[in-house]
Amino acid sequence: MDNTYKKITTIDYEVKAGTDMDHLARKFHEEKTIYPVAYEIDGIIHNLKTVLEEDARVRFITRRCDCGNRIFERSMVLMFLAAAKEVIPDREVFVQHSLSGGVYITIENIKAD
Repeated sequence: MDNTYKKITTIDYEVKAGTDMDHLARKFHEEKTIYPVAYEIDGIIHNLKTVLEEDARVRFITRRCDCGNRIFERSMVLMFLAAAKEVIPDREVFVQHSLSGGVYITIENIKAD
């Protein structure tokens, strides 16, 4: 048995310092079939790549909450912007706003067919 964490509730865990949170998130995903996008300790949100510096009670944040959706959306927008910069480096990309579960983005001097 893995003794680096202890399950408290369906999304809360007591986790030991030095735990690989991304690895623990994958275990959570296997149990819940939904992948966490971040975790929270004492009201502060942390990236899954952040290593725990001390023992803590951790709550996983998934896309089932508004905060998780915003984190996921921001990640997808940043990934799109990075890809656009590689494919069309001479064009400006404008992220306008969210609309009905999507994001409205325009690209300078390009028209959709």
